[in-house]
Amino acid sequence: MVDETIQINDTHLQDGGSAQSQKKFEHTSDTDIQADIQNVLKSIQIPTRNERRMISDIQDVPAVSQPLPPVSDPVATPTPGLSSVMALHTLKDDMQQVVRSQNISLVRAAALEQDKLSSHQSQTFSSPARTSRNNYFTTIVFVSVLLIVLAGAALFGVAYVVQNRSLPQQSAEQSIVFSERSVVVQIGRAQPGALKTALAGARSDTSDAVGAITRIIPILSTSTGQTSLANSEATLGEFFDALGIQAPDELLRNLDSRFFFGFHMMDHRAPVFVIPVVSYDHAVSGMLSWEKLMNQDLSPIFTSISPVKNGPSGIPVDRLFRDTVMHNYDVRVLEDDAGNPILYYAFPSQSVLVIAENPFTFPEIISRLHAQKGL
Repeated sequence: MVDETIQINDTHLQDGGSAQSQKKFEHTSDTDIQADIQNVLKSIQIPTRNERRMISDIQDVPAVSQPLPPVSDPVATPTPGLSSVMALHTLKDDMQQVVRSQNISLVRAAALEQDKLSSHQSQTFSSPARTSRNNYFTTIVFVSVLLIVLAGAALFGVAYVVQNRSLPQQSAEQSIVFSERSVVVQIGRAQPGALKTALAGARSDTSDAVGAITRIIPILSTSTGQTSLANSEATLGEFFDALGIQAPDELLRNLDSRFFFGFHMMDHRAPVFVIPVVSYDHAVSGMLSWEKLMNQDLSPIFTSISPVKNGPSGIPVDRLFRDTVMHNYDVRVLEDDAGNPILYYAFPSQSVLVIAENPFTFPEIISRLHAQKGL
C-alpha cells in the first residue's frame, strides 16, 4: 500500500500535479515551485530498505483458510526478525486449540481432560493390585505343577515296586516272613546242579540294603494241554527235589508244604529257610537224622565245609552239630575249625523251623515273625 501510495503520488506529481504546476508556473516564480515540492516530499514517509523487505515477505505469505495443526513443541518458535521473546505454550492454548479443531465447548474440553486424568490415576493405583494378582496366580500355577510332578513320581515308584514284585497273587498274601523284595525263579526244567549254581551265584549280589531280606519264590510250570502251561508256586517237596536235596521222608511229612526261602543281607547275602511245622516231635527227629547230610545237600547255596575235622589227638573225626544257645533259643549249630557258625537250625516255637547260616539272621527272622504274629 505504501508503494501504491508512492506510485499514486508519483503519478499525481507527474500527471495531475504537472497541469497544476503549469498553471502555477504561469503565475508563480521558480522559488515558489521549489518550496511546494519540498513540502510535498516532507509529508510522504518513504520506507527504508529493511522495512520494504519485511513488507514484501508478509505479502508473499498465502492466506490460510483452515486452522493450522497443533504445534507439538510446547514452546513456540519465535519468528525470525520479528521478536527475540519466545512465547510459552500453555494448557490454555491446548484447550483453545481443541475447542477450535473439534468444534466443542470449553466446558466439554475441560471435562474430557479431567476424565483422561482420572483414568490415568486409576491405572496407576490399580497397577500394584494387578501385580499382586499376577504373582498369586503364578504361585498357584507353580504349586499345581509341582504337585502333579510329585504325584507322577509317586505313581512311577509304585509301578516300579509292583513290577519288581510281579508274583502270583497268593504269594504276597501268604508270605511267612516279610521281605523287602521278591524274585521269581522257574524250576520246572532246571537241573539240580544248575539251579543250585544259579542260587549260589545270587549270593554275590550286593544291591540290597543292609538288613534287607530278598525272597526267592520257586515257580513250577506244569502242562495243562498240548501248548498251555500253568504256573504255580512250588511246594517244599518240589523245591527240594529240584535242588536234589534228599531230606528224610519223616521230616518232609511233618513239615508244611508252604515255606519261605530267601537271602538276608549283612556283610554278604546269607541264605535262610523258614518252614511251618506240622508235628514238632517228628520234625525234630527228622532234623536230627538229616544232620549228617544236611551241609552237603544245601551246599553251594549254604557255605560248604568238610564233613570231617581233626580231633584232639590229630585223628580226623566227623564234624557234628552241637547244642548252643542263641538269643535265648536252643540251637543246633555246625561250626568250622575256628568255631564260627556255618549252618544252624532251631525251633523258636513248636510251629516254626528256621535254617540259616549267618548268626545275625536268626534274631531278624524272630523279630519279623513276632511282628506278623507267626510265633
